Amino acid sequence: MKLKNRQLRYFGPLTIAIEWLALLMFLYFVHDFNPDLPLSTLSVAKQPLPILFGTTLTLAGFTYFIFSYSFKSHSQNIHKVALFSGIALGLTGWIPYRGTGGAQDIAHSMCIYMAGMGYATMIWMMKAHPVRAAGKISAAAFWLLMVAAAIGFISLFIVHKYVAFAQLGILLLIQVWTIMIVWQTRPLETSHS
Repeated sequence: MKLKNRQLRYFGPLTIAIEWLALLMFLYFVHDFNPDLPLSTLSVAKQPLPILFGTTLTLAGFTYFIFSYSFKSHSQNIHKVALFSGIALGLTGWIPYRGTGGAQDIAHSMCIYMAGMGYATMIWMMKAHPVRAAGKISAAAFWLLMVAAAIGFISLFIVHKYVAFAQLGILLLIQVWTIMIVWQTRPLETSHS
């Protein structure tokens, strides 16, 4: 079982690789990038961006769900939160967002907020991890994520500037946390082998 957990842990970095590969492909296909618009507008851009956006978020949600199983011995609920978040993230990629406030925009926004709250909850749950450094990193990452989310709300709803950069900042914070957790929990897994 420990070997399986050790292998599952590497689905976190796999998720990050999927996200970065997709970001590079987005940059290749998007010729008129506007940092003031949410990344969700990719769901209504010219093809192949909508399919790429939906596929990326679905794959990222799925691989992060598999990653969460590496912490099942620490928390019996973390994989359930990851499943909920992964489904919400996948739906975010397939529900078009036009920015007009219509029903699809509301559904899309609800899905991305549910996914974000779920991933924040996973980070919060990890603050009680038996590896002390992992717990401290998770507590700090949770509060940094709350600050980043506040900045994201301000950029989206108040100043209407740099929304995409705020979203990428939140994504990067979760990615850094993932790498640090994989690294910090390595001694726990190898010490029981």
